[in-house]
Amino acid sequence: MPSDVWTTLAGPARDTRRIRLGTLLTAATFRSPGLPAVIVAIVDTMSGGRVELRRGTG
Repeated sequence: MPSDVWTTLAGPARDTRRIRLGTLLTAATFRSPGLPAVIVAIVDTMSGGRVELRRGTG
């Protein structure tokens, strides 16, 4: 069963301390922009500010 990449990154965000977290591309066409912004902000908080966000149209 596939899962959302940001949900998957929440685990390493919590369990690691030094690696930068992000995706090659987060498509902007699947959801309204507010929901991914909140999800990424939560993962960024969990990681202590180590998230890199790139957006595209897929």
